[in-house]
Amino acid sequence: MKKHGKLLLLMALICACLMMCACESCKVTGDFRLNGDGSGERHISIHIPRVTAEGGESASYYYLKKHGDELAAWAEDCYALHVPETTGWLKASTQENAEEEILTLSFSFSSFEEYLTRMDLLISSEYPYTLPTMEAVDGKVVRYTEGADVLPAVFHTLENWFYSDETMFDLKATKPDGTQLNTQYSQADIAGSSLSPIDRTMQAVMTVTIDGGDPIGLRTAYGAFRYEAPGYEDPELALLTVTEAPEWSALFERFNNPRNTWLAADGIFGIALNGDDSHGSATADTNTFFIFSDTLVGPSDENGHRLPYAPYYMPNHSAAVLKGNVPLKENLSFYWGKDGSCPTSERLLNNEKEKNLAEHRKWFGDGVVIGDTLYLFCYTPVDLHAETMDLVTIPIVDNMPDFTACTIVQDIPQLKYTRADTGEFVLYGYVVTAMTETAKVPNPDGYVYLYGKWSGNKEVSVARVLETDFPDFTKLTFWDGEGWSANIADAVQIATLDGVSEEFSISPVTVGPHKGKFIAVYMEDSTSSHIMYAFSDTPWGPFTEPQLAYSAPEATDPWFTERGCWTYQAKAYPHLSHDDKLLVSYNINTFDNPYQDNITYRPRFVWLDLDPTNDSEVSAE
Repeated sequence: MKKHGKLLLLMALICACLMMCACESCKVTGDFRLNGDGSGERHISIHIPRVTAEGGESASYYYLKKHGDELAAWAEDCYALHVPETTGWLKASTQENAEEEILTLSFSFSSFEEYLTRMDLLISSEYPYTLPTMEAVDGKVVRYTEGADVLPAVFHTLENWFYSDETMFDLKATKPDGTQLNTQYSQADIAGSSLSPIDRTMQAVMTVTIDGGDPIGLRTAYGAFRYEAPGYEDPELALLTVTEAPEWSALFERFNNPRNTWLAADGIFGIALNGDDSHGSATADTNTFFIFSDTLVGPSDENGHRLPYAPYYMPNHSAAVLKGNVPLKENLSFYWGKDGSCPTSERLLNNEKEKNLAEHRKWFGDGVVIGDTLYLFCYTPVDLHAETMDLVTIPIVDNMPDFTACTIVQDIPQLKYTRADTGEFVLYGYVVTAMTETAKVPNPDGYVYLYGKWSGNKEVSVARVLETDFPDFTKLTFWDGEGWSANIADAVQIATLDGVSEEFSISPVTVGPHKGKFIAVYMEDSTSSHIMYAFSDTPWGPFTEPQLAYSAPEATDPWFTERGCWTYQAKAYPHLSHDDKLLVSYNINTFDNPYQDNITYRPRFVWLDLDPTNDSEVSAE
């Protein structure tokens, strides 16, 4: 079990009991047909679920007193009453199946100016939105942009009329069997969860047909739906794509091991022992140090599963060293236990001091190499929370960690700040970015950046210290929104970086249209399965609106879901990357301990393409 995973899921279940869950919320989609002369048709569809994900009756559907043609007529009449200018051109229709009822608003227009006017009439002034734009060249549409706020604004306009109309809305709605739905909800509860956020994983939230061509499905990017004709693409607005990296995922496979050995682990960070963290810098002479947290030691069958009736042990952390830049199992060595001795006996593996490299129960964050020393941040998990931050120091001898000389400084006061009014606290050291000459990054400023996570939310603050002062944390300064303050209480949370997992990464970008910027990679809301990325001009933000890069398939794969698995903790490995491909990992875990094995409890890897304008192939070599 890792960090906040169990606690976060419990909180999510509690919230689902208090409010309508997202699967019962409506969603809204669009269909748009646009010609170069500005004429076209527009359709906005509200999808009202009839059943929940569990197969029960959806409150969203049964709160409605009217359905089918009556619902369509009500929508037209509402607009005619509140916005008389819509009379004659706005049409409503419905479709219904076993899963949902779809209410669609439709209209045509003869010019783009008329389109903008009619869209504006559909949206109440209570809901500001971004005005759509169109660009045509030689009578052909080359660009169309619509803010992601337009569709929800139409929905909420109609929703307000719905709640105020007793002929349509029934707070005491009943199921077909006559029992009442959701008696604990107020109207405010319902309104607060009535619309699902626009699904960033859906390829066709908006469908556009341009100049009579084939329909094109769009999903949101940087807060908008965008159509761009070939040759008119803005490379900085292009969504990054992902391909799987099976050669790296296979590196940590541990199949057919009859004896106690490293079988699986939770969490992972990878650090070049020569300190060079620049993109694609790893060579055949590079040694990469991997640090894990809770680790499973035991035998496995030919498929990586635990052997029946065989005992298993769990050191609180372990490590591995990969020699070279190619993911070959024969070049990977694992270490756990005091002095890295890899104990296999029951006596030693049940002893906290003997089974752990740091001789204490610690989970690990990120680290940095300075000179001939590897520094690693770690902490003691208390009820799945970190309450203090520690620093482990490991000398590097002949390009290898000397575990026999490992030391630890615990409870470093300069790495924690607690707000007196709320009790929330931040710990620095979860993630490290070295902007130093040692790291060989572009434009080094000499600082080591330490990122902190807040206990009460998923937001991030940042501190920094000169490499020459590290690890003297009395020299830390903290980003206060305008500059760097010596007062830890002045630290602000980085704008737009919220919903961030405990393990993430922030790295310089050296290729592609975002060259010169920094990329944050993380798992949205810790356990959502959505790997996100965002860009910034500096290591301290602000970052752009996060974009979806990849949805981990294990989150929806029946084999994994039946075993209680979830995915989390995405991050990047610049030095192990190559060309325009950034290596990214994420972890898999399960609540069902008997299922914890090499399949359900180890990292997976993907390639994030930093240059969508370049279709170069990825090679394992």
